[in-house]
Amino acid sequence: MGAVRSVRIHVPCSTSNLGPGYDSIGLALGLSNEFDFERIPSGVEIVLRGTGIDSLESGEQNRTYRAFRAVHERAGEPPPGVRIVQQNRVPIARGLGGSATAVLAGTTAGLLFAGADASPSVVLDHSIAIETHPDNLTPSLVGGLTVSSVDDGHVTFVRVTPPSELTTVTLIPDRVLETGAARRVVPETFSRDDVVFNIRGAAMLMAALAVGDLDPLRLAMRDRLHQPYRVPLLPGMDDIFAAALRAGSPGVALSGAGSGIFAFAYPDAAEGIGEAMQREARKHGIDSYALHLPIDHRGLQIVSVE
Repeated sequence: MGAVRSVRIHVPCSTSNLGPGYDSIGLALGLSNEFDFERIPSGVEIVLRGTGIDSLESGEQNRTYRAFRAVHERAGEPPPGVRIVQQNRVPIARGLGGSATAVLAGTTAGLLFAGADASPSVVLDHSIAIETHPDNLTPSLVGGLTVSSVDDGHVTFVRVTPPSELTTVTLIPDRVLETGAARRVVPETFSRDDVVFNIRGAAMLMAALAVGDLDPLRLAMRDRLHQPYRVPLLPGMDDIFAAALRAGSPGVALSGAGSGIFAFAYPDAAEGIGEAMQREARKHGIDSYALHLPIDHRGLQIVSVE
């Protein structure tokens, strides 16, 4: 292949943690951010469109461009001039991994422009240096349900296809919850009982979804390592969880670091689950809407390369 002139990439969002799987378990969802990269004589041009763009950097500190540039810097060469058009569809700061989509797109495009290997393993190892949460990166890259581990900068993962009858509902509150703020309230040490509780839950969660036995999800998705400490940041969180379960969700959790609240759903109950979460949120002074998304099984898509 000759020098790449342009690349179009679509990257699905993701939900992460899924309760007990702190920084390790993630699920790709069917809503994508879209990125166009075009070679220009020099410099960088960033065009942002869509939702939440006022909170995104538009210059050289733009996360997509930082990932693109980092690929070339690691190879010891200057980045080529590039124009990046980002169509943002994923709600910002709601725990749906929007920043991971930007890093994956920038990394993939950077590798393609450099004529380098852009296989999933290479993309992940480049991306983890910028976006340190593999539980968002991996499912957005490969699709489906993933559990990821990082060792010395290398990401190892296992991908599972969840049961086909499952869909999802995510409550999107009218307030953002920045990941940094949500992480600062989580303690650095935990009791042995709490750690064991989460190990059991994470193992049961992955096993249940792998074999299609969904009855354990209600208990498996409970958490003691991060959600209890984030309740003060999102009033009514536990009540919203309970409302989703009463409405028929097999399992519910904070989406990533929040502020979104994620629920598994059967298709015939999905509408009611979303409405129940919205009603409960209003009782606590929170306006919101329900985002109904299928599970994404494809991951990052390179739509075109010229």
